[in-house]
Amino acid sequence: MDDIHSCSYHCQNPVCIKAQRDELFAKHLVSSEKHFDMGWNAALDTAAEYIGEIKGFGQATQDSFAVYIRGLKR
Repeated sequence: MDDIHSCSYHCQNPVCIKAQRDELFAKHLVSSEKHFDMGWNAALDTAAEYIGEIKGFGQATQDSFAVYIRGLKR
């Protein structure tokens, strides 16, 4: 029969080390993706706002590009 094992982040059991590594990686990945998405969405909003400053495009083309750019948001 196996003993119940409870540990902290100082445990040297290889299974625990892997589980801790995977947990930290998952937390970091989710946090990184959230921050990337926030930056990505803000950049797209800024691009859509400034599309009107591009010379040579008519209003309909500017509006189409703005809608397309906003559609890329995550």
